[in-house]
Amino acid sequence: PLMNGFELLKVIKKSNSLKHIEIIMVTTEGEKQNIIKAIKAGAANYVIKPFSPEAIPEKIKAVMG
Repeated sequence: PLMNGFELLKVIKKSNSLKHIEIIMVTTEGEKQNIIKAIKAGAANYVIKPFSPEAIPEKIKAVMG
């Protein structure tokens, strides 16, 4: 509760035991600068709310290859 999603993403990506985990950000922040910020911080993909039911499986497939 004391950190936002970007802060959590940075903590995960700095951790040797967690940095291998692919993170897909799900947020209401749809501004291009926030998407770029998340990708630069290590997010594998980004989903903007509201989203269609197909969006999450599509993003997971894109990340997993």
